[in-house]
Amino acid sequence: MYSDPNVASTVIIAGTVGHSQVIDDLISKKVIDVGEIQGKWEAFVSTLVKNPIPGCAQALVIAGSDPRGTIYGIYDVSEQIGVSPWYFWADVPTKLHKNIYVLPQRKVQKSPTVKYRGFFLNDEQPALTNWVATHWPDTPYGAGYGPAFYSLVFEVLLRLRANYLWPTVWATMFEVDDPGNQPLADAFEIVMGSSHTEPLMRAQNEFGKFYKGPWAYNLNSDTIDDYFRYGVQRAKPYARNSLWTMGMRGTGDTAIEGLGVDKIVTMLTTLVQHQKQFIGEGLGVNISTVPKMWCLYKEVQSYIFEGLEVPEDVTLLWADDNWGNVRRFPLKSEKNRFGGAGVYYHFDYVGDPRNYKWLNTVQLSKTAEQVGPRTHPGWRGISG
Repeated sequence: MYSDPNVASTVIIAGTVGHSQVIDDLISKKVIDVGEIQGKWEAFVSTLVKNPIPGCAQALVIAGSDPRGTIYGIYDVSEQIGVSPWYFWADVPTKLHKNIYVLPQRKVQKSPTVKYRGFFLNDEQPALTNWVATHWPDTPYGAGYGPAFYSLVFEVLLRLRANYLWPTVWATMFEVDDPGNQPLADAFEIVMGSSHTEPLMRAQNEFGKFYKGPWAYNLNSDTIDDYFRYGVQRAKPYARNSLWTMGMRGTGDTAIEGLGVDKIVTMLTTLVQHQKQFIGEGLGVNISTVPKMWCLYKEVQSYIFEGLEVPEDVTLLWADDNWGNVRRFPLKSEKNRFGGAGVYYHFDYVGDPRNYKWLNTVQLSKTAEQVGPRTHPGWRGISG
């Protein structure tokens, strides 16, 4: 039986299996059992342990299978003692307690069903951009979308047990606006991606600002190839926490223009082969082991029906119709693809022919109806 401990000699010990000497010692002494989580993705065990280390009468030990597993274990305790994941972004008051108790039952949190879970900070102007501009100094290129802002975003992602982000897009350049953004995401263990219109970790505004010629692969492939190669080179130090967006759309979040569908399909097939080559050569790894995603947004999905074949090791990110209706889910024959599948789902859409604001609709229940039943182990990612 566990009794009320001496507060002065009671601690919380948190660490990652294989990266924490204290945790590894407790495992080797068979004081804690991590058999159910060891080697797993984002899992953790939390348990009470008596006399875990000299001078400590009792500890709540949190052992994560990987760094995010450890983080989720810590935030699991934080939420249970009254700290909402939305304490900052929604001004949710933190509950105060005179005493906090831990039950003696061991908790095992296994790997999540959906591997990558996150959101896209799109349509961020004017509301979010104006707010950022009033809180932090501008970057050399615009509003202050730097580490002070993104640290708050990374934290809420982790508190919500998410792990994946597409950063702001309209008038920003995540990797360029502040050189601290990319290493900070890695330090937070956030998996960075880029939107459906921004392949290989490059913001769409970078091409117009720093490169010459049209954003048209059939007319300017050498320049665009160099653009992609640099995206891989720049992200290489953070490749462990990167999910690469493949493919290409037109300028400024539009469809490719000036070519027939058959030529677009041929061009994109060649382009993605080149992108895979750039990633493999740039990172010096087997490309099949690198997480990659092709977002089938708007017209891109139609190319699938016109014969576009997405490589087996690329995740198919199926998209809704911008108003909360998922247009297509994987066929039975597609459910065992090595790259798996995901959903890109709009909670809020700003664009023609009408805007869609979920706050004024039944969008939350619709989300559960459209997305919830499909998030099974075959799904690799979901963002919205």
